[in-house]
Amino acid sequence: MMWLGYMLSLKNNAGTNNLTYFYSTFINRDEKYNKAIKDPTDYKNYKNLIDKKQDFMNMDIRIISKFYDAFKILCNMYSEYKKENTYCKNYLKKDKFVEKYEELNKDPNITEDSPCHQILSTLPTDYNNLKKNAVVLIVPICYPSQR
Repeated sequence: MMWLGYMLSLKNNAGTNNLTYFYSTFINRDEKYNKAIKDPTDYKNYKNLIDKKQDFMNMDIRIISKFYDAFKILCNMYSEYKKENTYCKNYLKKDKFVEKYEELNKDPNITEDSPCHQILSTLPTDYNNLKKNAVVLIVPICYPSQR
């Protein structure tokens, strides 16, 4: 749903600032979203998955886009960490992640009772898990530049 919200934010959707319009116009009316999901999941099909996440449907796609950016940075950090030759320059993307997180954390539209707050709380947990695992492998190979 995060990806879908991000993709919708890239399009000019006059009057549409959440996923509800897209859902009711396309997903709710199209049978292909009712086809069974092949891999074992808690959901029977894609429509069922979205139906169980209704509280996210009214999230502003501009905020979803910001979350997507933060998760993308974090995913890239995980991917680069797992590569064989992870150098400190890859880990420096942490600054971009922290900047995105702080921007989201200061957003007055994200209140404690909103679904956005639930997503916001997962970001530092995921980041700290990476930091915990990566610090041993990444920090020791970050050498000062030799000029």
